[in-house]
Amino acid sequence: MMEGVLRHCTAMEVDRQYVDSHGQSAVAFAFCHLLGFQLLPRLKAIHKQRLYRPEAGHPEAYPNLQPVLRRPINWNLVVPEYDNMIKYSTALRLGTADTDAILRRFTRHNVQHPTYTALLELGKARRTIFLCRYLRLRELRQEIHEGLNVVENWNSANDFILFGKGGDLATNRREDQE
Repeated sequence: MMEGVLRHCTAMEVDRQYVDSHGQSAVAFAFCHLLGFQLLPRLKAIHKQRLYRPEAGHPEAYPNLQPVLRRPINWNLVVPEYDNMIKYSTALRLGTADTDAILRRFTRHNVQHPTYTALLELGKARRTIFLCRYLRLRELRQEIHEGLNVVENWNSANDFILFGKGGDLATNRREDQE
């Protein structure tokens, strides 16, 4: 998803990326924010999403949201790692590091990495902001749906044009290849 936004081989400036539910994660929200574009997922399991408090204290401030509210964002994890987050984001933007290599570094298997924990916190904050906008703005939900339909139509056309799974020949049998 990020590779497509950063290196799309056009002069177009991309400021948003539409993805299905599987294309979003806390780390993706964080990197998208740091790279200057919006991650706009279509959320199928909206009832499973959780909101994070912006700061500690006042847990009763939002009585109607208590069932979906979680702990406050730990900004003390984000602030000391900000320079590292910018370093990794810049490497992604400039292409000096492989996107997969950087993102592989920040997976659930590396939960002790301080930059990973900072990205998770920032991503949870950004996802909470997105969820509030998503639930409040019908136009945003429609925009995401329409944007994903464009992508799905494009993929359908490619499947038609590039017969056989994107033009890959998965067999050595000459008859099947023909």
